[in-house]
Amino acid sequence: NLTPDNNKSFQEINNERHGCKCYMEGLSDSEKDVAETLSHELNYKEYFIFFNLIIPSENNRSTQIDHIVISRFGIFVIESKDYKGWIFGDKDQPFWTQSLPGGNNKFQFQNPIRQNYAHIMALKELMKLPVEKFLSIIVFSNRFEFKTSPIENVLNLDQLLSYIKKQTEEKLSMNDIQLVIGKLTYVCQIAEINISEHIENLKRS
Repeated sequence: NLTPDNNKSFQEINNERHGCKCYMEGLSDSEKDVAETLSHELNYKEYFIFFNLIIPSENNRSTQIDHIVISRFGIFVIESKDYKGWIFGDKDQPFWTQSLPGGNNKFQFQNPIRQNYAHIMALKELMKLPVEKFLSIIVFSNRFEFKTSPIENVLNLDQLLSYIKKQTEEKLSMNDIQLVIGKLTYVCQIAEINISEHIENLKRS
């Protein structure tokens, strides 16, 4: 595995070894935690990483994806959530519930599995690849506890790397990998959608 250089930031490590640029300055604290974990711990010869990427989707809208990891084992599409406390939800429910300590403060939020499925559909359309090539991961901070039946791809940060590394079935050829990296790099560098336009797209949707 990649041994971190403690004198370098994860941005430098990822830019040099994984090749990612995109909008790293726009990451939230929890997203930075995920980015740092991926950049430091995944072998740069096996995995290529993109962060905070806005891509066009159908009906002149756009979708923002927190983390994308490309390898011969598939395209990992990772949605990170900075929720603490208890989380209640089922993979088929439209909304999940967060309960903070004490039980008096409860909040609903969109089912992140459904949210990430929309991300995968946008990537599928962009890449012209079958949906089986994509793997959805939802990662929460280590401050949450899932209180309903476990869902395989809903993880905390400490579980993220082991989940990725246990995927050993080859799903992408080298040509596929080059195609995906090339298209994402193109979108990352010259897509005309910026953060402000993406927010307006979300309001319209």
